[in-house]
Amino acid sequence: MTSPNRILPVGYARALAFSQCCAIFFLSSLPEGPEIPVDIPGIDKAAHFVLYFLLGALLVLSQSERNYRWKAAIFFSVTISAVYGALDEFHQALLPLRIVSNMDFLADLAGAFCGAAVMALWRRKAVAGKGATKTRRH
Repeated sequence: MTSPNRILPVGYARALAFSQCCAIFFLSSLPEGPEIPVDIPGIDKAAHFVLYFLLGALLVLSQSERNYRWKAAIFFSVTISAVYGALDEFHQALLPLRIVSNMDFLADLAGAFCGAAVMALWRRKAVAGKGATKTRRH
């Protein structure tokens, strides 16, 4: 059962974070990368940002509410995302027609940080609001 300050239960968030990792792995396994129908400079970096934004946010949601600390949640989520992003770039180096890009990795980090920060601060506000509601009743 979800509490009022949760979007979804921790188990679902963990399953979705794992699914997001699988989606990233699948997309990075394509020999020539995913087809992007629009020819806009930097669109691939935006795709990296969005994929890792979602991962960072889901990793924050996957953490228990007990003893929740928003700065630690951001650190944890960005660290896990950074390790996964580095492994993803290494994985791409092993594939033909794929290249390793430091800019892709930076877009991954920026997306993970932004997603984790947005979700962690939202949860912090929700937890603070929940506590304020409790103190008003007494």
